[in-house]
Amino acid sequence: MACIRSPQPSFWRLNPCLNLLRGRRLPSQSHIRLARRSVWQTGARKSPRAKATPTPSPDPESPEFHAALVQRVNHIKYLTPALYAIVVSGGIYLYSTYLQARHEVDPPKARSRPPPPTTDLPGPVQVASQYWRGLDPISQVSHGIIGTCVAVHLSRSIAPMWWIQLWHMPINPVYHTLFTSTFVHSGLAHLGVNMWAAYNFLPPVGYSPLFNGSPYHVAAFFLSAGVWTGYAQHLTTKFAPSISTYRSIYSHSALMRGGGASGALFAAFGVFCMQYPEAKIGIIFIPIYFAASSALPFFMAFDAYGMIKGFRGLNLGHAAHLSGALIGIAYSYFDGRNNLWYPLVGMWKAVMMKRGGEASRRSRGN
Repeated sequence: MACIRSPQPSFWRLNPCLNLLRGRRLPSQSHIRLARRSVWQTGARKSPRAKATPTPSPDPESPEFHAALVQRVNHIKYLTPALYAIVVSGGIYLYSTYLQARHEVDPPKARSRPPPPTTDLPGPVQVASQYWRGLDPISQVSHGIIGTCVAVHLSRSIAPMWWIQLWHMPINPVYHTLFTSTFVHSGLAHLGVNMWAAYNFLPPVGYSPLFNGSPYHVAAFFLSAGVWTGYAQHLTTKFAPSISTYRSIYSHSALMRGGGASGALFAAFGVFCMQYPEAKIGIIFIPIYFAASSALPFFMAFDAYGMIKGFRGLNLGHAAHLSGALIGIAYSYFDGRNNLWYPLVGMWKAVMMKRGGEASRRSRGN
C-alpha cells in the first residue's frame, strides 16, 4: 500500500524524463497553466460589463512569482479543510446509516423466479451483470472501489486536466480533493499494489465482528478514512521547515501533490490487525510472513520515522499511512459498530417507524 507524494514545484525545473522515472509524467504545459492559475490569480472577479482583456502569464522565474508563491505557502489554511473533513465524513456516515436502516426496515424483494435460459451467447453487459450478482455484498464494495480507481486511472489518458485536478496539493485552496485524491494513482505499480491490498484485506475486514458483513458500514468507513488521512497529510505542512532560501521553495511539502487509496487501506489494515491479531501477513513479492500483531507496529514505526526524518528517494505519504493505521486501531478499540454505527442506524429506524405509524394512522382516518 502506498500513498504517493510528488514534488509538484519541479514542474518548472525538472526534466520530463525525471518526472517519468518518478511515475509522474504529466501532459505538456498543463501543469504549468494549473500552477499559474492557482498561485498568480488573486481571485478578484471583474464586472461582466468590463471588457475582457487577456492577462499576461507571469514568468515562473520572476521574483514576483516566487514572492506570491511564498506568500501562499505561508498562509495555508488548516481549519477550513478540517471542517470540510468533518462535514463530508459525517454526511457519509449519516447517509450510509440511513441506507442500512432502510434496508432493515424495508428489505428489497427477491426475484420470484430466475430469468428463462437462452441459447444465445451472453454479451459483455450480461456477463458483467451476472458476475456482479454472484458477488457477496462485501466483495461488491471491494470490487466497486477497485473499479472506480481503475476508471479514474484510465481517465489520465482521456481527460488529463481533469485527472490532475483530482490530486490534493496543500497550497491550493480547494478541499474536495481530500476526497477525490483517494481514487487517483500515479502509475500502474502504485495502482496495482493498492488494489491488491483492497482485494485481499477489505473482504475479511468487512466480515469481521466490527462490521458484521454490512456493506454500507465498510463503504462509509473506507470513504471517511480516505478523507481524514488526506487531511492528516495536509496537516504535516504546518510543521514543515519555513522557506528560508530561494531554492527551498521547490522542496516544500505544501507543493507536493498527494493521492492514493493507501491511507484508507491502512485504516482497513489497522482494523484487520486488531480483529485478527494471529493472522499471517506477507509482503508482496517476498515469501515471508508475519503475525498481524507484529506487522502493524513495524509499519507504523516505519511511517513514523519517514514522517519525521524521511527516506531519501521515497516520496510516500507517511502521515496518511500512519493516521490511517491509527484510525483503524481506534475504530476497533472503541467499538465503532456499537458506539457509532448502530446508534445512528437506530436513530434512522426510529424516524422511519414514526413516519410509517403516522402514515398508517392517516390512512385509517381517511
